[in-house]
Amino acid sequence: FGSTLFVGLVEGILIAAAMSMVLVLQKAVIPHGAVLGQIRDDPPVYRNIERSPDARLLEGVLIYRLDAPLFFANADLWRDRMHQLVQQYPRTVVVVLHGGAVAHMDSTGGHAVEAFINECKRHEREAYFAEF
Repeated sequence: FGSTLFVGLVEGILIAAAMSMVLVLQKAVIPHGAVLGQIRDDPPVYRNIERSPDARLLEGVLIYRLDAPLFFANADLWRDRMHQLVQQYPRTVVVVLHGGAVAHMDSTGGHAVEAFINECKRHEREAYFAEF
């Protein structure tokens, strides 16, 4: 709004469109993800541990939800994040990758998942998928 007020209608619309594109790219390249903890037993309900203080982690289980497509622009960042989380929770023996919000995965994303699964196997961890 401010750009149309100060520089003109057409220029302001172009500035707003460019800013929107930057925000969309930022969300795609640096997607939100969350470690999930259980907040209720029957039926089991899981929520982001940062937003739900009563969420509890299951012993030896790391559940991670990616909230964006997994593709060439963010695959390496995702794999680095997963590696960080496994280091942060060293007693993890089971990793659950929750993909309910992953609407698309390209071959680079698939290779990143495959590499992470192989890393889990090397460290005697099991990897499972939910809602892919």
